[in-house]
Amino acid sequence: MLQIFEAMGLTIPPLNEGLTFTVEGKPIGKGRPRVTKNGTYTPRKTREYERLISWTFKSKYPKHKPFEGPVFMTVIAYMPIPKSYPKYKKKELAKETVLYTKSPDWDNIGKVVCDALNGLAWVDDKQVMGRVIKLYSPRPRIEVYIRDVELKN
Repeated sequence: MLQIFEAMGLTIPPLNEGLTFTVEGKPIGKGRPRVTKNGTYTPRKTREYERLISWTFKSKYPKHKPFEGPVFMTVIAYMPIPKSYPKYKKKELAKETVLYTKSPDWDNIGKVVCDALNGLAWVDDKQVMGRVIKLYSPRPRIEVYIRDVELKN
């Protein structure tokens, strides 16, 4: 993947560069809009999670000016280990190296983060490209890494 970006003249930074923040708690994907006779609305759980992400970002970067160009975002979602799993399996999953392949979908996790950071980290989420990685962890959370994409001349 990096070769494709390099051929386009784009540099993708390592995770230790740029803006980073962590949102504690079980990661939640973007909920589908609900349609009623009174109109369309976003589910409350989604709205509250977006507010938590926005608040966390604003708390860490109160003076950040939204990026205006392309932005690369990486979200690492650490999902909870089921309590019903045996001890040997919990021990392996606690290393935070085993991929999580259940719901929520990776794109819904990315979408909730993108929508929460609209106007804060970037002007509009159409500027964002990136990836979402889901792993098991005894400490559920999301870690977000954001960086503007540098164009090589």
